[in-house]
Amino acid sequence: MIFRLTNKMAKRLKVTQNPAPMDCAAKLCDWSSSYFFAHGSPYIILMHSTCYVSWVFPGKGITNTKLFLQAADENLERTIKFLGFHPVYKNTISLSFEEIQFTKVGDAVANGVMTYLAGLAKIYLVEYGRKLPDINASLNDTPIRNTNMVNPKKEFARLVELEIS
Repeated sequence: MIFRLTNKMAKRLKVTQNPAPMDCAAKLCDWSSSYFFAHGSPYIILMHSTCYVSWVFPGKGITNTKLFLQAADENLERTIKFLGFHPVYKNTISLSFEEIQFTKVGDAVANGVMTYLAGLAKIYLVEYGRKLPDINASLNDTPIRNTNMVNPKKEFARLVELEIS
């Protein structure tokens, strides 16, 4: 499992990042993460590094790698279950937590998309008072600007199909 962390996230977790590998062998196990504040509370965003499926969850108290990995595992399971691919989580993603690598985000496009999605989540939280389940559903149905992707959920489904076959 690769977690590509923004500099802010790495500093928060007190983790040393390895240089970013260009590609991950298990495409389903390549996630990026950052954090942001809304209403004075920290939130963490997990985003698949290539198809931009994302999940936002409270980040209060998550200040080291052990707590981050526990929260990431729980929230990735929620994400994959929400997308309708729970067997993929059980058979692929959960198993990849045995070997973790923290790296830098490295890809400017992925970093920009994650910043964009975190900004949308912050607007939904602060301006509209929306709840996280509703926000996560909206983010995963949002077309990503400046990419060829129509919908992150559909892109993830396409990736799952490629990885399983």
